[in-house]
Amino acid sequence: MIELVPDIERHAGHIIRGYNYQAYQTLLAWLQCGENEEVLTEFVEDLDLVRRDAIGNITDAELTQIKNEKKRVTLNSKSAKDLIENFIRHKKRNPDILLFMRLCSVSDRGKERNVDWIYADNGLDLWDLIKSRKLSANDQTTAIEILKNFYTKKANISKNALTLIQKSDNKIFLRDFVDRISWDTGQSSYTDIENDIKQVLADLPRPINDPREVIQVINSLWYYVTHFIADKPGKTLNKTNLEAVLSEETTAKIDRERLKNLTADSTKTAAGVNNLEKMVALLLNEQATKHIQDAMPFEVIERQSFQSNFPVLPKPCIDRSQELLKIQEAFGNFCFLWIHGSTGYGKTTLANLYARQKPNTGLWFRLRNYSDFTLISALQKIHEILSAQLKGRDIVVLRKETEGRVYILDRLHRQKNGSGP
Repeated sequence: MIELVPDIERHAGHIIRGYNYQAYQTLLAWLQCGENEEVLTEFVEDLDLVRRDAIGNITDAELTQIKNEKKRVTLNSKSAKDLIENFIRHKKRNPDILLFMRLCSVSDRGKERNVDWIYADNGLDLWDLIKSRKLSANDQTTAIEILKNFYTKKANISKNALTLIQKSDNKIFLRDFVDRISWDTGQSSYTDIENDIKQVLADLPRPINDPREVIQVINSLWYYVTHFIADKPGKTLNKTNLEAVLSEETTAKIDRERLKNLTADSTKTAAGVNNLEKMVALLLNEQATKHIQDAMPFEVIERQSFQSNFPVLPKPCIDRSQELLKIQEAFGNFCFLWIHGSTGYGKTTLANLYARQKPNTGLWFRLRNYSDFTLISALQKIHEILSAQLKGRDIVVLRKETEGRVYILDRLHRQKNGSGP
C-alpha cells in the first residue's frame, strides 16, 4: 500500500501543545481576576497580570513565561536563563512599576552538574529556601553567596545581569532579585487545569455546575481567549468582560411579547395551584374516615390492609430511612405535605413506604388522569362526601379513630410540568 511520507522536521505538535497550555493558563487567570486586576497576553511576556491604583496607574505586574516542556528545569536551562535576562530588561524599561517574574512549567526540577548547593538538592530549591527566610542569619548569608558565585562564574550571562548581581549587597540582592522571581515548576497539564476551571465556575456567586452548561461555558471562554491571544496586543481581560461573557452564555433571551404571555400564564398557574392546595388542605383537615365509598368522577380506594390495596413495592426497593424520617418530622408541624419531583424519582414508592409504617389504616386516592379544573371538581366532590360523612359525629370518637391515619393523593398534578403523590 502506498502512503504519503511525513516530513518529521515540520511537525509542530509540541508548539501547538504549548499554545494550548498557554490558553488554559490564561483562561484560569482570567477567571481568578480581582476587582483592580487585568490580564494581558503576548504583551510583555506570555501572560501579564497587572494591578492598578485608584486613578488607573499600574502599580505592579506579574509577568509569566509559560512552558509546556517535558525535560527537567535547572538554573542552567535556557528557560531559566531567559527569564532572568528578561526580568532585568523589563525592570530597566519600567522603573516605576514593581515587577515580578514567574516561570510556569509542567516540568519538574533537575539538578545542576558539579555544583554543591550545601543547603538544597538543586539551584531552584536553594532559591526558594533563601526566599523563605527559614535559614539562620549566617546560613542565609552563605546561601546567598553560593547563588551569587554561581552566576558570576557563568560565561553566557549578560553584562546587565552580572552588574546587578555583583554590585548588589545581600539585602538588595534578596529584595530586588530573589524575591521578584518565582519558579512554579511541576504545574498541572492543561487537561488537569480544566478541572480547576470547572471548580472555579462552580464557586462563582452564580454557580455554573450543570454538566452541559459547564461544557458550553468553557468552550465559549476558550474561543474568546484564543482569539484574544491572537488579536492585537494591548487589550485586557478583566472582571467586567468576564461577567459579560458568562452572562451571555448563562442567560436565556426572550422577546417582550413572549415574556408577557409567560407572565400571564404564570399568574394563572399560581392562582390555580394556590386554590388547589387550599382545597387539599381543607380535605385533610376534615380527617376523613375509612368508610368513604367510591364516587365518580374520581376513584377512591378504601384500604382494608396494607398488602391488598396499597401498591406493590418495587423489587429491589432501596433503603429510604433518612427520607422517611424527614417526612415524619415534617408531619410534626403540618397535616399536609407535597412530595414532588420528575417522573421516575420514586415519589409513589416513598409515600408507600411511609404509609406502611403507620399503625392505623389509611386511604389511597388515585388521581392520575385529573388535572386543572377536572381535578378541582373532583376534590370539591370529595370534600362534599367527607362533610356528609362527618356531620353529627362525636369529635372525641372521631379523633381517636383517625389518629395517625395517612391519606395519600397519588399522581396529583401540582403544575402542568410536574407531578407528585
